[in-house]
Amino acid sequence: MQQKGFTALFTGDLEQYGEQQLIKRYGPLLANLTLLKAGHHGSKTSSSEAFVELLQPQLTVFSAGLHNRYGHPHEEVVQRFVSRHLVTWTTGVNGSIEVRIRDNRWSVNINEKSLVQ
Repeated sequence: MQQKGFTALFTGDLEQYGEQQLIKRYGPLLANLTLLKAGHHGSKTSSSEAFVELLQPQLTVFSAGLHNRYGHPHEEVVQRFVSRHLVTWTTGVNGSIEVRIRDNRWSVNINEKSLVQ
């Protein structure tokens, strides 16, 4: 998705093979994203080193419940972003995350009241 200077990629259940295909097909067009909705809830099979290195998103959102039975997002995956000083938020920790785009500006609102304990 792109609106003026804002770019976002919503990857659904995309895993490493799909990421490789995106890199192969779109390469530099994916670089320096504004927003990434991380693939497969942050499982070990998503957000490969090469993918994160290319995208360098300003904000990454992991859609995963708190203390979910799969352990998503996986700590190893989160560290791929953190080690590059990239901001990550997780819905199970931060609550619902709303991104608003107006003209060439964007903002994020978090609703912690939406957390299910």
